[in-house]
Amino acid sequence: KSSVCGLMKRLPEDEFVRGVRGLFDQTKSSGTLWIEMSRCYGEGKHTKTLKKEGNKPVCIVRAHTAKKKSKISTFVSEDATALQVALADALGSKCEALKLKAAPDAKKP
Repeated sequence: KSSVCGLMKRLPEDEFVRGVRGLFDQTKSSGTLWIEMSRCYGEGKHTKTLKKEGNKPVCIVRAHTAKKKSKISTFVSEDATALQVALADALGSKCEALKLKAAPDAKKP
């Protein structure tokens, strides 16, 4: 299985966060936004080969909707907390459209 790091549009971290906000706006009334995080060793070669060469793993964050050509990704730099805070802020400010689940009634003894 080859590395999947080079198959989608890769953006710098700040542009990625703006892109996630845009994708979230597109799917606000209907649709789904997927955000995935995974370990990646590099591009173009098998993971086993890249591990043997001594490459350090990096974290790749991907976001996409069901529409074609909506995939974006970024590599997380050494400061992963800054990206996490920016993503949490972007998603938290857009979550007002989510439906709240009704709390289940407590069982009476």
